[in-house]
Amino acid sequence: MEAQTSNSRFFIFKHSNRCSISSTALRRVLGYAENSELPIYWVDVVNDRSLSLAIADETGVRHESPQLLLYDNGKVVGSQSHLNVNPERLLNS
Repeated sequence: MEAQTSNSRFFIFKHSNRCSISSTALRRVLGYAENSELPIYWVDVVNDRSLSLAIADETGVRHESPQLLLYDNGKVVGSQSHLNVNPERLLNS
């Protein structure tokens, strides 16, 4: 599973609608998305568990939820999970 947009930066956000922490992270991600052109791809970890686990296997980044992964040139260059999810902070780290 190689990233399709290997020459660009983008986020993958893993979200669970069963988790209040994930809801908090979702608000942060949506707030960031309103003013950003950087793509954010969403994985519903409840309905797409196999995809979420495949991403973890491919990247070597342990599956967590919520989780935000930053890709650059097809590789994960940063990740955050739980209450640490903050797209702006991840971009500037």
